[in-house]
Amino acid sequence: MFQRKFESDENLKKELLFNDCLLPDINRGNVFPAIRNGYMCFYYEGQLLFRYDGEFKTHIKFATTPGDATENYVSEKSFLGNGQALLKSFKEDYNKIKTNCKLYSKGSEAAGLSSLYKYSFARSKENIVVLDIEISFESQGESKNQDRVDVLLYNKKTKKLKFVEAKLYSNKEIRSKTTPRVVSQIKKYNRQIDSKQHADILPGYKKYICCMNDLFGIKIACPTGVLQRTGLYIFGFDAYQKKWDLDKKIVPQLKDNGITPYAIGNPRNVDITTLWNEVTKT
Repeated sequence: MFQRKFESDENLKKELLFNDCLLPDINRGNVFPAIRNGYMCFYYEGQLLFRYDGEFKTHIKFATTPGDATENYVSEKSFLGNGQALLKSFKEDYNKIKTNCKLYSKGSEAAGLSSLYKYSFARSKENIVVLDIEISFESQGESKNQDRVDVLLYNKKTKKLKFVEAKLYSNKEIRSKTTPRVVSQIKKYNRQIDSKQHADILPGYKKYICCMNDLFGIKIACPTGVLQRTGLYIFGFDAYQKKWDLDKKIVPQLKDNGITPYAIGNPRNVDITTLWNEVTKT
């Protein structure tokens, strides 16, 4: 079942790592906070910088270089006691962890999407905000893999949610001699939204917003609806690629399959209102 709930917000408010490090970065638009089922995630440069479920955890690759670790995610207490740590504490070496995080994300799709962190619901005064990222749904097919949509936009005025899939221009899934793979991917997401919007998505994000309002001292109204068709956002191309490939081949083929993407070369130049307006056309 799709759920968004977090009951340790009062404990999180007392954490020095949250108050002294993460919160300032959230307010600067560098880190994006997101609620999962029973824990919170904090993303940086498209990577999961920390998760919090009563204690902070980071991936071992961001905290150290020696191998032979038996777990990917470790708590500060257990990690500092096993003799492998290169860090004094998560708080004291916060910037070192961020540096490692950025190195692993370089050139990735998720790193490009981090340009949207500045429009986080937690800090942005815009009418359109990014409410969530990397949204996972339990697969409806035979595969046990989860369906994961990249971005959830929220229009605070209309109280509508809009899911958006993002692709680098270099991603092979947006081009094909027949039908691009992204077409079936988006259709799959649309089925998820259609089947889950009233039972799971809207109730889940009402809880999500209530918790985030309390945690960050903001006032965002709860959503009342979900726009059903998943949008497509393409980025990471130059003027030549846009003129001779994207505009002539990729976009026409996508439109033939009922998808009109929003495309921008440099994701740092993305405007959240323009993104919303374009992806809600589809």
